[in-house]
Amino acid sequence: MGIDGIGKRGGAGGIGAPEAAGPSGAAKTGQSFASELHKPASAEAVRGSSALEDFKAGRIDMNGYLDQKVSLATAHLEGLPPADLEHVRSLLREQLTSDPGFAELVEKATGRPPVTDGE
Repeated sequence: MGIDGIGKRGGAGGIGAPEAAGPSGAAKTGQSFASELHKPASAEAVRGSSALEDFKAGRIDMNGYLDQKVSLATAHLEGLPPADLEHVRSLLREQLTSDPGFAELVEKATGRPPVTDGE
């Protein structure tokens, strides 16, 4: 027998196991989080996957794919001064092109490794 009421239903001051009649506040939060995980894909996610599909189908080239991905990734930065925004986009594009995962994606989609502007 514990003196703090742990494990007892309806212990002192309402402390104890949650009632079986309904979920506690914590359970409601967990349910809300779980429902967020199962929401349909956003329009941005759909656009991102269509860029990949367009690239794989040959409708756009590697530069077009990179342009779309960089634009999508920086869309929320539109309030930055133009020079700063262009700098961020340039850095992101450099990181994407040097990413081994990107090189693998290009090779799977086209059957050959990516060719950068310097090659």
